[in-house]
Amino acid sequence: MKSDSWNDLSVRQKYQIGSKLFVSSRGWLLIRQALFMSAKILKDKGSEADLSNAEDMEILLQTVFALDATSRMQLHLPEGNGHE
Repeated sequence: MKSDSWNDLSVRQKYQIGSKLFVSSRGWLLIRQALFMSAKILKDKGSEADLSNAEDMEILLQTVFALDATSRMQLHLPEGNGHE
């Protein structure tokens, strides 16, 4: 969650916070949720481009963002920063 002082932080500070969140388990959960919901919405729209994007999102969900912490460790990917 953004702190009350978010707007007062420098670009570098915001980037550091975002980077830590991205590699955390919580960050991955948020990305999985966004991909899942976006794919569902795009499938409902039905255009060819939307379906292609939805299928690519599903690929990401079923591969990169399907990895659990143990699998990420075996691939030498970040484990997170305590947001688990």
